[in-house]
Amino acid sequence: MRKLVFVVFASLIAFAFSPKSNFNKKAPPGPQEIEVTLNGFSKSQANAHVTLFKGTVDKVPENTQVWFKKEVIQGWYDLLNSNVEKDKSDGIRIYFSRCLPSPGTPIHNNNEIMVVSTFAKDTTIDGKDSIIHVDYFNHLDSDPLFKLASIHGEITHYSDALKGTVLYETCTNCASLPTCNISFPSQIQRSDGERMVQNFHRKLFHKGEINSQSEWFYKDVIEYWLNEMNGEQDGIRVYFSRGDNDGIKNAAKFVFVPTKPSGSDHIDDIDCDPKRISFLQFIKNKKRNRFLDAGVTDNGQLCPNHCSGTTLPQP
Repeated sequence: MRKLVFVVFASLIAFAFSPKSNFNKKAPPGPQEIEVTLNGFSKSQANAHVTLFKGTVDKVPENTQVWFKKEVIQGWYDLLNSNVEKDKSDGIRIYFSRCLPSPGTPIHNNNEIMVVSTFAKDTTIDGKDSIIHVDYFNHLDSDPLFKLASIHGEITHYSDALKGTVLYETCTNCASLPTCNISFPSQIQRSDGERMVQNFHRKLFHKGEINSQSEWFYKDVIEYWLNEMNGEQDGIRVYFSRGDNDGIKNAAKFVFVPTKPSGSDHIDDIDCDPKRISFLQFIKNKKRNRFLDAGVTDNGQLCPNHCSGTTLPQP
């Protein structure tokens, strides 16, 4: 009997002095849903910055470009495709936005963009079946995209071709570039891209305040960018630009160009000059090879004419 009591007593002592971590240890939290843009701003930040941009009149907008590294672009595409069944993810909407400037700093020095994921929604507009592209911000914090550094993008305002912003200078030797067919709806000619980018800011004959809020692009555009970025390219530059769109003169919009590294700079990499082709030839090219080289892209759906599905800014 004493032996039994001793064994029980010894077991109780061992239990009492065993490490507490064995009993109070909690399982690590699983992935959490967060409200965030694809370039890493919280939904509340995005709303505040888009509101600020819309509320400040910049009559002579300054040149602005935002560069994103290849890994971020890939992250956008992977995230959109991981949500395709659940949310019908179909593209991205890019908003003009602005953070609060430092005292004495021109407001255009704080231009930026918000990149928001969208999903397709069936609806009826003017009695006709239609599809709109609705913003959504709910993503898992465990997604690899949100682990990347420099997800906001690198913002610059210079217009120096030597630093990589080639579209600010009109090409004088483009005749020597190989031509390539416009085989993708969002491709534009280099000359169009130059004209649009150079028209965003004019010192003598400026185009007036920014008259657009956002531009939507189907996710196939991102796939096109990734196909453009072979082993040498390192990212995508997003230019603020102006061009006629759906009857809007000098509409503020975006132009995109793949880049390649040169020291600490990222140089626009346009390896051919696309030419216009017939619709029939476009269909033939699309069936044969969806992504022929071109380099410069635009032609999204611009708000104010296509604002259904936009959610920013909110009151």
